[in-house]
Amino acid sequence: MTARFAARHFAWLVVVAALLAAAGGATAQSGSSSVYTHQRGMDETFRLNLGGLYPTFDTTVQYGTVAVPGTEIALENDLGLAEKKFALQIDGYLRLGRHARLDFAYQQWNRSAAKILSRQVQFNGATYSVGGEVDSTLNVNVGELYYGYSFVNNGDLEVGLGLGASVFFNRASLDAVGTVTGPGGTVGGTAVSERKDFIAPIPALEGYFTFTLTPRLFLNAKARGFKATISGSSGSMLEATGTLDVFITRGFGIGGGYNYTRLDYTRDSDTLTQVRYHYSGPVFYVALAF
Repeated sequence: MTARFAARHFAWLVVVAALLAAAGGATAQSGSSSVYTHQRGMDETFRLNLGGLYPTFDTTVQYGTVAVPGTEIALENDLGLAEKKFALQIDGYLRLGRHARLDFAYQQWNRSAAKILSRQVQFNGATYSVGGEVDSTLNVNVGELYYGYSFVNNGDLEVGLGLGASVFFNRASLDAVGTVTGPGGTVGGTAVSERKDFIAPIPALEGYFTFTLTPRLFLNAKARGFKATISGSSGSMLEATGTLDVFITRGFGIGGGYNYTRLDYTRDSDTLTQVRYHYSGPVFYVALAF
């Protein structure tokens, strides 16, 4: 099963698993104070996961104008950026009661490479010719904030829905030596630098559940996604994560699992910006619960 096929059906698996877990949990001590106090992961006020992910990237960017849209640049193939890269990840939630909560997350990664171009590319109004040496960088920061409501939270099972946004902050640059054609003419044998900063905000819905396997072992799943067009910008996102937690003490645990993220974003006002991030890989973290 490919990662793309798995992600396409992940949201349905979340729903099915949650329904099955709810059926099993219905016979448990729902709302029992004894259940609620001896199990971690559902009664804490604040949860923080500190760790990262090691994804495989498939990234395409395009910067230009509506008249001169530029080249769709495959960053891994055309510019030599690493397909695998460690990414910092911090996430968690703050409970506002037994049912309401604020979910938050932050991801960050930087990639850079140097490569001789094997095909001509256009980036931000400049044309880079075959044979030119290009140093490229892509820095990405992702911030996420969601308001969630847990329809079920009984100490054995938590199931909820949320609404919020995932915002991708991007900075891309190309530094080239070679034949570069810019808006003012042709420049040869000279270093030329182009920079592009942009923000891709994606409002989204989320669904999540946690199921208690044993008093200290928890199965978690979360999916976020949406597709919208707002003020000249269109975007779609699917983010799906499945993890397994084990709490060593009441306030400290470790966990790991798998993440899949797909972002497609286009902005075509006075300038044209298109980005596509597809990445997936293992997730690992330490968990703090208070």
